[in-house]
Amino acid sequence: GRVGPSFLGGARGSRGYSSVAGGRGGDGGEGLGLVAPRRFLWSGSVCKVILVGICVNDPEYDQGHNSASFYLSTTEWTFDDNTGDIRPLQQFHTILCVGSKLAKYTMETVSTGVQIYISGTLRRLEKGTEADPGFDMVVCVAAPSGEITIINTEVPLRDQPDP
Repeated sequence: GRVGPSFLGGARGSRGYSSVAGGRGGDGGEGLGLVAPRRFLWSGSVCKVILVGICVNDPEYDQGHNSASFYLSTTEWTFDDNTGDIRPLQQFHTILCVGSKLAKYTMETVSTGVQIYISGTLRRLEKGTEADPGFDMVVCVAAPSGEITIINTEVPLRDQPDP
């Protein structure tokens, strides 16, 4: 009989699959010829970024690309082995909200000092200048998988350096 889908390793035989033990039937699918994978084959990848942080500046709207962008500050607490102190490691992330509805929502709700939950993907954007011919890595929030949620609007903004 058929052991498993062909895209997971073969249509017949036991190439990575085994049939369910038993034969009594009636209790949990035993004896029905069901199969369970012995190993998981994965041919794709996942590029997902989740950040919770504080907005450092008011968003800027780019009408040509129908997007809004701003900086998000995150703080990670690290342990210093040399001194035994716990120190903050602050990082700044460029957030790019793409699409007319998402950009409009960002412009209306996001402002300096607001705590935000971001779910998006990493994108590489070319700088496009001769003086600095590199690229920037940004967190891109776009439909359908991207999400931006305001967590708290009353977060006190500490003294933070410019990104």
